Amino acid sequence: MSIGKNRPGELDNKGASFPEDPFFLSDDARFDDLLEQAWRARFTTFMVLQTEVERSFPDLDERYGFGRCAAELIGRRRPRRRALIEDPIFQIWVRIVLRDLNKLLTGARDDPSELALRLSEFPAMLQRIEARFAEARPGQAIPVLRFESDPLLRLAAPPSYDFSTDQAVCRNLERSGHPVSFFAEVVAATLARIEAAWPELHARFQTLVTLIYYLPDADFRSCSASRYTGIILIAAKDASFLDLEESLVHEWGHQLLYRIGEIEPLTQPAAANEESFALPWSGQKRDVYGYFHAFFIYILLLNYFGRLTDRPENEQSRIQSRMAFILRGLSKAAFDLKASRNFTPYGRTLLNRLVDELEGLAARHAPLMKLPDAGDAPVPARVA
Repeated sequence: MSIGKNRPGELDNKGASFPEDPFFLSDDARFDDLLEQAWRARFTTFMVLQTEVERSFPDLDERYGFGRCAAELIGRRRPRRRALIEDPIFQIWVRIVLRDLNKLLTGARDDPSELALRLSEFPAMLQRIEARFAEARPGQAIPVLRFESDPLLRLAAPPSYDFSTDQAVCRNLERSGHPVSFFAEVVAATLARIEAAWPELHARFQTLVTLIYYLPDADFRSCSASRYTGIILIAAKDASFLDLEESLVHEWGHQLLYRIGEIEPLTQPAAANEESFALPWSGQKRDVYGYFHAFFIYILLLNYFGRLTDRPENEQSRIQSRMAFILRGLSKAAFDLKASRNFTPYGRTLLNRLVDELEGLAARHAPLMKLPDAGDAPVPARVA
């Protein structure tokens, strides 16, 4: 037995497999429906998890009071219950417990000590989330943090970055980069630029991005992953507001795809072991899932850059060079991905929508292809 798997076909319940707009930005009803279905999937997963713990490990459930605490959470008013369960830290906890549960249920592991540890920390995890909610001010922008890393985030963070808890190390790190308060103002100013360029995307941003971590000592440029959805890690190695705009839009696009993928798989489960591609923009190796993410993100960015027609001349040159670079890579990516057999029917539908979008953008921006190939800016790689 294995729990916590996606249920195919749920996004077809309105008679259409996918909205015409692949980014859910022109149809509020479809975006709200996507969020509602993702919420229902998360809530159902938690309910199944609770039931399975009570059924298969009643001694652990009784010892740590997990069932009682979970029942109290489920009994809360829907808005608060939803906010808690959808919080990134709560979702990290769910994914870790699902992993431990499935290993025990399938016989891959005999020792329940890891599961016991996670069940024991459930009340404290909820308290940490509640405390963060209490600290938030009405109308506050997305919190920007640095050292206030939740222990569960430290478990899910990329291996390329270590959230240190040593006070001496943290004091030394404080000497690098800018104060968090300053970077938070930079993020707010950048989001204002995004709002002016693409109000619909800005309106969706805070819905999908809950926390931003400022990590100037990281080796990457920006980072997100499906194992900690709702959180963006940024090293602030961008050279300008324009570059930071790209980083935020880039990572928002990943968040949208993660949310879609929670209720509808885009690629076949075994695809990671069957295909390997070199990204045409960086040469980095990706499986078909990672390649598709890059394809989606770069079409989103091409749309975004195409809206920046009122920027100063010094930015316009950079924008046009960047668009030409992205376009060249997208044509190869479209060819590679269309040839892959590792998409689910829903993933294939989304791919076709994106290819149609690319054809329109390529025709609209055809003159850019005559620009000399300046390549990409020498900035650290992203991690996703």
